[in-house]
Amino acid sequence: GELGSIGRNINQIAKAANEGGRLPSSVREEFRAMLKVCEALRDNTKALLKANETSWSRGHVEASL
Repeated sequence: GELGSIGRNINQIAKAANEGGRLPSSVREEFRAMLKVCEALRDNTKALLKANETSWSRGHVEASL
């Protein structure tokens, strides 16, 4: 849900920028901050998936009954 909200905010900013609207510096700073958050989420998700894949391929999966 949170990522969806971030995505909508980014789309609104991109739409305003593409329509020739001038973005206040505070909006540009927030946009850059949101991009950094998204990049960190992407990198952390990739690392988590890689760690899970490695664990599963080594047979460290625990079955819970």
